[in-house]
Amino acid sequence: SDIDNHLQTNVELNTKEYVWYRVQKDTIPAPNAPEGTTESAMTAAGWTKVPSTNFQLTQDYEKAYFEANRVYTLYIVKQETADTQVSNVRSKSVELGPVTQSGTIAFTGNEVVGKTVSATLKDANNNKGTWKWYISTTDCGATGTNAAPSIDDTAKWKQLASGYSPTIDSDTSTLTISEDMWKHYIKAEFVPNSDIGYGGESIKKMAATYVKKIYNEKIEIESNTKDGNGIYTAYSGTKVKATVNNWTGDELKGRFEMYIDTNAHTDSNRVFSGNTMTSTEENWSHRDGKYIYAQLTVPSNIALYVDESLEAIPAEMKYTSEKIIYRYGISINNADDFSDFVSGIGKYTDRSANYILTANINMKNKAALNPIHTTFTGTFDGDYHSVSYLKGNTSAILYAIDNATVKNLLITNAKVENTVSTASILASSSSNSVVSRVFSVESESISNGDASLIIGTSRNDTIQECGALGGKVYSTFEPEYSVGGVSGSIWQSRIYDNYMVNSSIGKAGIANAAGSLIGSVHPSNNSMSLISDLRRNYAANSIPLENGGLNGGVFGGFYQTGNTVQNVSNFYDKSLAPDPVLGTPDSKFPSASKGTGLATQEMIGTKLASEFGTSGTWTYKDGFYPRLTWMAEHPIAILYATTRGAFTPVDSKTDSTSIFDGNIYGAIKIPEELQKSVYSISSSNSDILKVTDGGTIIPVGNVGQSATITINYTEPDASIGGSASNTYDFTVKQTERALNSVSISGDENPGKTLIATASGVPDIKYQWYRRKAGTVSREAISGAT
Repeated sequence: SDIDNHLQTNVELNTKEYVWYRVQKDTIPAPNAPEGTTESAMTAAGWTKVPSTNFQLTQDYEKAYFEANRVYTLYIVKQETADTQVSNVRSKSVELGPVTQSGTIAFTGNEVVGKTVSATLKDANNNKGTWKWYISTTDCGATGTNAAPSIDDTAKWKQLASGYSPTIDSDTSTLTISEDMWKHYIKAEFVPNSDIGYGGESIKKMAATYVKKIYNEKIEIESNTKDGNGIYTAYSGTKVKATVNNWTGDELKGRFEMYIDTNAHTDSNRVFSGNTMTSTEENWSHRDGKYIYAQLTVPSNIALYVDESLEAIPAEMKYTSEKIIYRYGISINNADDFSDFVSGIGKYTDRSANYILTANINMKNKAALNPIHTTFTGTFDGDYHSVSYLKGNTSAILYAIDNATVKNLLITNAKVENTVSTASILASSSSNSVVSRVFSVESESISNGDASLIIGTSRNDTIQECGALGGKVYSTFEPEYSVGGVSGSIWQSRIYDNYMVNSSIGKAGIANAAGSLIGSVHPSNNSMSLISDLRRNYAANSIPLENGGLNGGVFGGFYQTGNTVQNVSNFYDKSLAPDPVLGTPDSKFPSASKGTGLATQEMIGTKLASEFGTSGTWTYKDGFYPRLTWMAEHPIAILYATTRGAFTPVDSKTDSTSIFDGNIYGAIKIPEELQKSVYSISSSNSDILKVTDGGTIIPVGNVGQSATITINYTEPDASIGGSASNTYDFTVKQTERALNSVSISGDENPGKTLIATASGVPDIKYQWYRRKAGTVSREAISGAT
């Protein structure tokens, strides 16, 4: 607030009774004694009644403030009363000189680039004057140890021409700290306005410290390889690059390092360039699963900085980047690498080594592969990458595996055709191995012997969290061969947490066995103590009905009388594979041992959670078959898990049971999960079932007519390729009138208006919805007109 900084003089009197005064410049003639006895007469004559015996004056009788270095005369008179005459006029002259400025300056704010500092007058007798700001001509030095110059050494201070306000007549002036002030000291000065009578020394104040900057170097780390889920992952040969964003420009070598595990350097050849450091990773067996990270030590001049909270930063403070996992194995990075790996040539001759897929690979332009017949005893880790459009003879990847590990692999749109013997996508035969998290999508396996989409023949293996979506597998040779989705035949193997959806299993002949997951189960060397163990598996697909065939919903036949199987929580969808498919049960092949048949309604949602568990291996959702969590969000897994139970009514005309049975009385909504850009939706007859752009199915045909809704998935990454589709049949139970056109116009910005216009039917009613970006659920908007 303004200070009363006008010149003033004090007046002391013995009495105030009937006393009046008048102050004027001495250049004005003295006033006459006032005439009249009324106060109005006195006031009209330019006199003022004395308020007290001791008072201050700042203005003359014309209400003008006193001027400096000028003589003023005070006139005193005692008013005429009924009893007394007016007194003589008495006077006193005084010269008003400049008043000495008093007070101090206090600083508030932060002496940090981009921030502000305010200088405020304290205990001052005047705030009319000019504010000035200065920076020192010398700085604090490289480490902040150089002292500030004397506040009165004018040669060491440079006045600022701008960057602060107000500049005059204010208690406070505020300076914005700019980049060019970094490391310099600052001071403020208030110079009083002498024109209004204030003089003396100006008031000066220097900030307590030099100007600092906010330290915000940030580490960004990335690799030129990713796992199949799109997460940065390092392999042998991967280049990991760490970048210092908001780099101060201080030398990085010596304070910027890259480590793996616990402070072990990734290599001795880290390359520095500007604000980046790049490390090329090697093939380290002892570091599989360890994490690579970069670490940055603050520069030696950290005293010149503060953190983002404007606090001091300790010397030798270290900052650590995000981490990138390292996966051990010889890299398979492209189609040529993959062909060499299958053929066992080049750097892939060692069939006991660890190999890892370091990219998604499209084999569409490669010829059918002939895997080397040397048994593979090593590890093949897909690291959740996909291999698409494989073509193979016998198998597409490995001929035989023993004491091997194969894991984390997605095989899409592959085809293996063997006219001589066993055929399978992954391996023709396997023993004593672990196969986990391997899935076949829309692939075919055709054989003249045992056939499957994963393992042709399995002996003493563990196969877990595997399966197939779509595709088909069958044998062209009838006698004594077996067909199954996961494996054609098994001997004493463990089959845990696998599933098949919408895959076609066949052809099983008179002596053949066909099962959705396993074709046939055998003992090992006729030993009844070596039995197979199947737990928490399900199938939702059709299997053939052949006269005399040994067919089953989960697996087909059991060879050797008396052989038993640990059959726990294995189910098949009998709505798709009805009981007659199982053939005639007998004591040797009891149908009950081939899995438990359930209706689709009994398998979707959380219906199998009590059997399969809730530990995280499986994911459940209403209207969907259970999905393995590791690939639950894959668009193809979502597509094939979706049943008609996931479709929802738009209005109350169709209940959920009717939708599930394929009967619709009104418009229904396609599941939100299937309305993403990677899917396309079509109707086999739009005159029966009309599909809108908003994902609504409208029954426009005649009652009793049926049509098929097809939902196609196309892999958006053309370098990967691949596609899949699923179909849903619905019958019209009540005809709905469909709109010919719907359009929206207007401005979608807040406070603006959107207008929806539709045509085609009378009495159209509108309902607006909103959906937050990145979500799949919508919310009705009330109040729209």
